[in-house]
Amino acid sequence: QARFRGHKERKSFQRKREAKEKEKAEQMLKEDEKPTESKSATDDENDKEDEAKAAVVLQSNFRGYKERKKFKE
Repeated sequence: QARFRGHKERKSFQRKREAKEKEKAEQMLKEDEKPTESKSATDDENDKEDEAKAAVVLQSNFRGYKERKKFKE
């Protein structure tokens, strides 16, 4: 059972990754069509900070999920 669940999760992650890559490719094509917009350095820094905060939140949520799952079993 554990092997099957692992197999199922890996397939699900692969599908999600492929969808994300496809979405990125489409987004890049759209950006190429748009006239170039210049971003300031502060916007880039803010984006990186926001991305880091979001990553921390996602990671903590996943850790909590894993702990709750352990208690269920």
